[in-house]
Amino acid sequence: MPRPDPDAQNVRQAQAGNEASLKQLVRQYNGRTQAFVRHLGATDLQAEEVMSETLEIMVRDIVKFRGLSFFKAWVFGIAGNLWYQKKKLLSEKTEHVPIEECSELAGSANLEPDEIARRLLRRDEVDRLLAALPAVERSALMLTYLEDLTLADAGLILGKTRGNTSMIVHRAFKRLKTLVRKTRACVGQTRTPESPEVASTERSENE
Repeated sequence: MPRPDPDAQNVRQAQAGNEASLKQLVRQYNGRTQAFVRHLGATDLQAEEVMSETLEIMVRDIVKFRGLSFFKAWVFGIAGNLWYQKKKLLSEKTEHVPIEECSELAGSANLEPDEIARRLLRRDEVDRLLAALPAVERSALMLTYLEDLTLADAGLILGKTRGNTSMIVHRAFKRLKTLVRKTRACVGQTRTPESPEVASTERSENE
């Protein structure tokens, strides 16, 4: 059974002329649209411009939405098309933001492991890892996992087939795992040397 669109009620009411529902949709997709376009490789300023244009089109054309996909897929599709028009195409060679050198974590040598883990799991660390992915992989992860779209709907927004989108998501997860391992290796390099007894105890606890 298909999942219900969480925006369906607001959309129906907005299409019927309910301004409160329309304003709710505008508020709801303001930041989300901007974040999506940033994941496509736009700067903050570019993302804000695309977001504004997207919301203008959404308000103007909401009566044309027929519910053939989730409403958010329709909105993100508009945003993606506007961005692609600005950039002509989404380059697979988008410059990546490199993971910083291990020296970034040099100050963590005397921290407890739990504190190191908390630091690595902070939102900015997650964003830093995502920023190291190619733009199309960031976008695919955002659409399928953060926005909970189907592979088919995400593919429509990205201009890919369902199968290609699935492969992109798979590649993104593999790349993220590699980046996480590198980050953990950095943490390991910055920790103070341990006695053989301590190292042996930790290995036993992890087995």
